This record gives sequence, C-alpha cells and structure tokens, in this order.
Amino acid sequence: MKRLFLAALALTALAAPAAAQQAHREGWWVEASGGYGYLRVGTQSQQVRRQVGVSGYLRGGRQLGRNVSLGLELSAYTGDTDTVTTHVGGLHAIAVFNPWGNIPLFLSGGVGVSDGRVQVGLPVNQVYEAKGTGVGLDFGAAYDIRVGQRFAITPSVSAHISALGDFIFSPTQKADDVIATVYQVGVGITWR
Repeated sequence: MKRLFLAALALTALAAPAAAQQAHREGWWVEASGGYGYLRVGTQSQQVRRQVGVSGYLRGGRQLGRNVSLGLELSAYTGDTDTVTTHVGGLHAIAVFNPWGNIPLFLSGGVGVSDGRVQVGLPVNQVYEAKGTGVGLDFGAAYDIRVGQRFAITPSVSAHISALGDFIFSPTQKADDVIATVYQVGVGITWR
C-alpha cells in the first residue's frame, strides 16, 4: 500500500503541468477510488477501538458552475478481526469544490445516511458487536492527474463519519453515542 501511495505522489508531481490544462470537471463526471482504510470506533465513555482494512467510494455528479459540482457518493469500508468482519458504508449527497480554478484539486463535503457493523469496547473490558444506521458526514480532497481526453488518475484522502446510535447489550452493559470514523487514502480513476 505504501508503494502504491508513493507511486501516486510521483505521478502527481510529473503530471501537474499537463493536468493544469483542464483543471475543472466539465458536465457529468464519475470517480471511483479504493485504498487503505483506518477505522476508529468511539463511544460517549471514550472507549475506543481501532482497525485497518480496505476502503473505497464511487461518486458521480454534474458541474453546476465553473468551480462547483453536486452529486452522490457511495462509500464502503471493510476489515477483518479474529471474531468478526466489520463494515461501515454510507450514501451521501455531496458538493465538490475546485477553489483554485487552474489547479485540479477538488475539496468535497457531504451528508447522508450511514450503516455499519462494528465492535464496541465497554469500560468493563468487554467487546460487543453493534449494528446500526444513522447520519453520515463525508469530507475529502482529490487531485486529478489527466491521462487522456476524458480520464484522470485521482489520488485522494477522505474521512467518513458515521453516527450509529446508542446500543443496550444488557441492563448493565450499554454503549452511548457510537461514532465510527473511517479515514481513507486511495487512488482512483475519474471519467469526465
């Protein structure tokens, strides 16, 4: 994974002058990205569990102004532990901004619905599995490296925050305000 990320950075440095020829996404566009995912699950009592896995997203949208697009994003994370496969996913309405016009750097933010199955740690050193659906937030940045008339290689970083809710496992065991946050570093392809 480290080599893949370094290769994407090297391509970015070499292709930056060519990418500046078409810095914004025009009309309809679709972007797919995958890579390294890091999951952090926390509760109101600050019991935190961490896990690594695979993460990715598929998004599409339409340019509304010279520097603004609106669209939809489907995100997913999956990781394995000894006892359970963890997953967190979401569907978000997103806005994508290109604030510098001549630089193909795109900032995104969105809100929608998230779903997940995660492991929750409790203060009594016990671990439970929690499944929930709640509100999701999405933030990210991507850089288009133009490789053809309509295609670009797109390195990206993002954070997907999922508020999964409160879980009661027994009369004395509960986890309040379970928040699952997925951080992703990936490389994708953009069609525009």
